[in-house]
Amino acid sequence: QSRYYASIANLTINNTGTTSSVVNVTNAFTIANVLTLTSGILNIGNNNVTLTNSAANSLVGGSSTAYVRTGNATTTLGRFGRAIATTGLPITYLLPVGNSTSYMPATFTFTTNSTARNLTIFAIDGTHSSLSAATNYLANRYWITSLSATAGTYDYTSSFGFLSTDVVGGFGTLKLYRASNSYTDAGSSATATSVTSGPLDQTTGALI
Repeated sequence: QSRYYASIANLTINNTGTTSSVVNVTNAFTIANVLTLTSGILNIGNNNVTLTNSAANSLVGGSSTAYVRTGNATTTLGRFGRAIATTGLPITYLLPVGNSTSYMPATFTFTTNSTARNLTIFAIDGTHSSLSAATNYLANRYWITSLSATAGTYDYTSSFGFLSTDVVGGFGTLKLYRASNSYTDAGSSATATSVTSGPLDQTTGALI
């Protein structure tokens, strides 16, 4: 028997089945209180899933064996989102997302935010087409963000995780790059498994 809920209070993913650890989502929904990711992959496919509680501790867990597999922005369009607070900042928000092959966590630390909004994200398989001429870059994955409300102002830093085997050329010179307006964040820096931004805002790092 299937049941449809547009909104649920809490959701825990703790799937240790021997056949598959994947939990498939068949409809869009919001989570009002807490999302707990203990074990297993929440595969959202074409369905948006949004955590509407803007507290930092409204998400528990998240790892390479427990994450949200988003759509690929082409054949599947499901995004994972989190509500961003306007008070009590700074707050760091983990978006524990991944693609069909691996974990691709993103974190955003908001220091200011003038308007209540949801930040949503795709974790994409593949290498972005804008990097075809690059010699040092991240292969096999990139991220697409959007906001439910684009008006107002905000300031933040962000970090994106990946596998060391995805780095082509070397991580020492990797920088965050925003393809929509060809903006390179000169203040960003990388390790072998992550790249972290400098301070960004609604102009330099618009999350549209």
